[in-house]
Amino acid sequence: MEYFDLDGARMAYDLAGAGDTPLVLLHGFACNRTFLAPQMEHFAAGRLVLSVDFLGHGDSDKPRRAYRIPGFAAEVARLLEHLELTGVVVVGHSMGGSVALELAVGWPERVRAAAALDSTLISSVERKTKGLPSLLRSLEEPDYAQAVDRYFGGMFLPGDGEELKRRVQGIMSSAPRHVLIELTKALIAWDGPPALARLKRPLLYLGASRPLTSQADMLAASPWVQYAQAAGTGHFLTLVTPAQVNAVIERWLAVLPFAEAES
Repeated sequence: MEYFDLDGARMAYDLAGAGDTPLVLLHGFACNRTFLAPQMEHFAAGRLVLSVDFLGHGDSDKPRRAYRIPGFAAEVARLLEHLELTGVVVVGHSMGGSVALELAVGWPERVRAAAALDSTLISSVERKTKGLPSLLRSLEEPDYAQAVDRYFGGMFLPGDGEELKRRVQGIMSSAPRHVLIELTKALIAWDGPPALARLKRPLLYLGASRPLTSQADMLAASPWVQYAQAAGTGHFLTLVTPAQVNAVIERWLAVLPFAEAES
């Protein structure tokens, strides 16, 4: 593990492997880089892989500040510049997929393509006006950790396993309250369709068994999108079915030059 200084706050990251077309792995809401550890291990065998903890998460510092999706993208872009990485493929799970999209749109000189793993890139009105505001109100209550468990508990399937569910919920609910509040505000504030409309890089969307963004919505949003769906997994597909996730990403990377040439 190494640290990158962001104006006095430390961002933790791992860098492993070697090879062309570096891969950048980005975790989701209140998670950390271990949520993509199976992808780190798999892809570092044949290429350079960077995995980060956003500020407020994992081994990174957790200052009291606003946490927003465009801000996360800007911080990762600074790390890419520091490491002199260009032509990267950014792979983000859940909220990390939104950050990956922002990177592809805002820093096309560094980002070759992006992948979003079961991310809410196109939000429903009900989620924006009821679900997330309800979570935000619950985070102000004494039992805020239980509110996080309740909100994200529905993203598991029975076959995902109780042990994994307990581990994931334990990590997410243990995040500092100020971070959880700001992250929820970030989800409410961020709007995916304008970013998708500006997209000029290939984007893979890989949904779980009950994807958070539908195939029809994604394909209608941008001609740069390819859509795939994993089988037999809830939202945390990077941990539940890593071999399936890795195989889809491997195939997409293998044909990526053709996707670019056709666009």
